[in-house]
Amino acid sequence: MNNDDYVKVEILGQTYWFRLEDKEIDAQEVVSYIKEKIKEEEQLYNSLPPQKAMVLMIMNIAKDFVVTKKKLDELEQYVIKLTEKIENIIKLNSEIAQKER
Repeated sequence: MNNDDYVKVEILGQTYWFRLEDKEIDAQEVVSYIKEKIKEEEQLYNSLPPQKAMVLMIMNIAKDFVVTKKKLDELEQYVIKLTEKIENIIKLNSEIAQKER
């Protein structure tokens, strides 16, 4: 196992090694996000057994994913509409320029 390809993360006293297939994603950023979520869950649910706290963490991460995906979808729709407006303006400017000739 090449340590450059894998990242080590410790969860509930267990060590896990993982690697990301997508080289554009920083594995350390993923680990930091996981650790941040674990801290949040420990503060909120410190009286729960660790496994239950982890299930809640997974649910919160899933919620974050769904919210982020929805925002991305909305942004994509905005970009599509904006692109259409720009294309219409370019077309209109081209038509005006041709009439002026």
